[in-house]
Amino acid sequence: MRSNGASFYRELLASPPVLAVLSGPSGCGKTTVADAYVKKKSARCSVSATTRPPRAGERHGVDYFFMSDAEFDACIRNGELAEWATMYGRHRYGTLNRTIQDAQKVGGDLLLVIDPQGGAQIRAKYPLAALILLVPPSMKALKRRLMRRGTDSEEEREARVQEALNEIQAANFYDYVIENRDGKIDEAVKALEAVMEAERRKMAARQAAFAAAASQ
Repeated sequence: MRSNGASFYRELLASPPVLAVLSGPSGCGKTTVADAYVKKKSARCSVSATTRPPRAGERHGVDYFFMSDAEFDACIRNGELAEWATMYGRHRYGTLNRTIQDAQKVGGDLLLVIDPQGGAQIRAKYPLAALILLVPPSMKALKRRLMRRGTDSEEEREARVQEALNEIQAANFYDYVIENRDGKIDEAVKALEAVMEAERRKMAARQAAFAAAASQ
């Protein structure tokens, strides 16, 4: 029994997967940083469910799982969401339980690009998940990025800016804070790589201690 247990834990220690949440204000570059990271590493980004209608070029099951309000309500009732929240008083977003479960079966890191409300729910269900906040260099830079996106009305941009202030003020809730400076996307990606590696080492250390105790 001991040798089988030791073999099992050696397999776990070979590449301990990391579950991490990447949050940040709209326009801070979360998706860009996350996509750049997963292209370099053996990792995946979660695909969120949303009641928001698709924008031009967005694909169901690739960018989001687009749902009607009735479908989203059914997911809540059936306990199919690991987390969910209403954003800006309008559309709802959430992470399906199966997204996390499938990643755990396959192995490899999973990055949840979600809002702080969702991050708090994930931490409650998965205490070892790492919470990372991506922030812009300044509010002025954030407003400029939102203007450049051109996907929101002026009212929506103001709501996003106010929400950004709230999120940044709650930075102490996070394990890590990464600044995404204009034109320095590579630096933000490298910082995310360092965070994920640090978390992987923590998990390996925990698993090694558990394996040692199990072999006693």
